[in-house]
Amino acid sequence: PTTLRDAGSVTGSWLIPASFMRWTASRTVVGIVTESDMLARLVEGQCNLDSSMAEVMFRRVSTVRTDDDAQALLALFAREEAGVVLDRDDRLIGIITKIDLVDHLTHGGPNFQQAG
Repeated sequence: PTTLRDAGSVTGSWLIPASFMRWTASRTVVGIVTESDMLARLVEGQCNLDSSMAEVMFRRVSTVRTDDDAQALLALFAREEAGVVLDRDDRLIGIITKIDLVDHLTHGGPNFQQAG
């Protein structure tokens, strides 16, 4: 998707959580857009449905591995970054944010080591 409107049509609903990533030809992630990014900027009037994904993209992204310990996540979040989670074979597992970690610790949310 290139616009927020496109992103909504990809998910089929603005109520379904979705995340999108952009990367270069060399497979370097340049940014992500999460449903909370889209919603916050729309509500705050910082963009509209015809705004480009690049306008709302969160660019502070690092990679973490499924076998990394919690300290890796804490360091990542201390830098105000989100994490692209990869397995040992460099396959994409998902995206992790501070709220994902909080959800996991408080409600037994997703276990990324068992995903995939």
